[in-house]
Amino acid sequence: MKQTGLLFIITLLLYACGGEEKPATRHEQAIKEEGFTTDTLCGVYRRYTGTVAGQPVVLHYMQYSNMVTCQYYYVSEGKNIHIYSATNRLHNNPLVLIETPETEREKDNPASWYITITEDSLKGEWLSGDSEITYPILLKEDYTNGAQQFSIVCMTDSVNFIDSLPEPKASTTYEVLLPVGDDEGTKFVRTAIYNCIGCDTIAGDDMKSCLDGLKSKYFADYRHVSDEEKKLYTSAASFGNWSEQTNFWVVYNDDGMLVVNHHVYAYTGGAHGNYSSHYLCIDSRDKKLLKLEDVLQADTVQMVRLLEEEARKLYNIAEEAPLYANMLTEELYIPEQFYISNKGITFVYGIYEVAAYAEGEISLFIPYNKIMGMLTPWFKQRMKLEQLAANK
Repeated sequence: MKQTGLLFIITLLLYACGGEEKPATRHEQAIKEEGFTTDTLCGVYRRYTGTVAGQPVVLHYMQYSNMVTCQYYYVSEGKNIHIYSATNRLHNNPLVLIETPETEREKDNPASWYITITEDSLKGEWLSGDSEITYPILLKEDYTNGAQQFSIVCMTDSVNFIDSLPEPKASTTYEVLLPVGDDEGTKFVRTAIYNCIGCDTIAGDDMKSCLDGLKSKYFADYRHVSDEEKKLYTSAASFGNWSEQTNFWVVYNDDGMLVVNHHVYAYTGGAHGNYSSHYLCIDSRDKKLLKLEDVLQADTVQMVRLLEEEARKLYNIAEEAPLYANMLTEELYIPEQFYISNKGITFVYGIYEVAAYAEGEISLFIPYNKIMGMLTPWFKQRMKLEQLAANK
């Protein structure tokens, strides 16, 4: 088994606050408690607030090794937008980030960000897809109001199917958010991520032991194939390559309410790999991993109607036309995957659930103001929705 290395590109927070423990020390403590060493630190998470085009936004900036992925939303809308680095040359100035369109059908001419990061500031320009419109970007790091801080740890390894041959082989990469802090809320977040990965089923005292166990099982499964597959793997080496990558992305992080996307990509042969997103909605204040019933007292018929309206608008399906004109289903349903924001709920259908693979995951955003009567009293109080409505 060949260890391809534990990646190290980390930018730790360099400010201190009075007599408090330095953030660098807190990051080091977090990775040590979970069995990692400093060379497993491979990136940085930063939470920014500020404005784009003069409109308040919140940005979650995550650098994994030499790639950047971000999630941001306009505070007035609460609808998540994904942006990512166009190249792996992070030293470029400005750094170019590309916005992911709402649907796979809108890939041409996406909007982009041209940014420069200095100390705790992120500045630059937002540029429309046709390059006709520009807006200023002015953001600063902000971890106030109960925002969770994270370190990022990475592990990468591979194993050859036959030790004496360079191919085929299986490779696996884990890029994991590690909550920083020793308060009870942080411990709850860490446990939620730990269990989501599958660490509750693996023997071990820390996350490093868990990832080692998951990696060993993956490699054992790779080598434990039928005789027919063995012949195929050795006669057409590239066909027998496997790969798996696990990532975590922060989507929402405010007032002790956290949303994390656990994203997994896997290839085990065939025309293409598969991927999936599992969203964790974590209330670190009340120590609660949210289920849909914690958020909604759903009127199923009404909710499905709202989802269908949003799908028709997003995919330009006429009201009188059947959904299957542009999708793989005659009717929608409330999916298992969802996540919350300050302004609404996004429901997520996985690949093949309601549309072709080429359409990717389907995300439908329903604002709270359309479903206030369906929201649970606890959730409305927790998110201060009634207070916000009263102040309008």
